[in-house]
Amino acid sequence: KSKETLIAKQAAISVIRGDLVDEVHQIFNEWLSQVVRIYKTENFVEFEWLVGPIPIEDGFGKEIISRFYTVMKTDGLVYTDSNGREMLKRKRNFRETWKVNIKEAIAGNYYPINTKIAIEDKTHRLAVMTDRAQGSASIFDGTAELMVCMRRHKIM
Repeated sequence: KSKETLIAKQAAISVIRGDLVDEVHQIFNEWLSQVVRIYKTENFVEFEWLVGPIPIEDGFGKEIISRFYTVMKTDGLVYTDSNGREMLKRKRNFRETWKVNIKEAIAGNYYPINTKIAIEDKTHRLAVMTDRAQGSASIFDGTAELMVCMRRHKIM
C-alpha cells in the first residue's frame, strides 16, 4: 500500500492504494471531508462524507451538496425515485401538468429521493444510490447532485 498527499485548490487530498480498493481522502475544511472508494473488482464507486458541525457564526446558512459531473448530453432530464418504487422522469424548469413559473432556479428543480437519482444520454447512464432520503437535482446538463446537509442560521 502507498499513500500520496496532494494539496488541491479546494481540498487536501490523500490517495491510498491497496490490493482490493483504492481510496481518495478529501479534506475541504475542518468540518467537511469525504472518502471515495474505488473497488478493483466492482463496477461502482463508494462515497462516504462527514459533515459538521456546520459553522453559522457568520450569519449565513449553508447547503452542502455532492455534484457529479459527466460529459452526457441530458437535455435537462433527470430521473428520481418515487418512494423507492419507480423512477420518475423530471425535466428542468418544466411540469407536465401545469405551466410552471420557476422563481428559484435551484430550489424549483430539487426533488426528494429515498434511494436513487439517475441521468442518461444515448450511450451513458449514471445512477447514484443513497442510504438515506435526500434532496436531488440536475441543475446543469450532465450533472446529478445530492443535498448532503443543510443548516440555516437563526433569524432574529
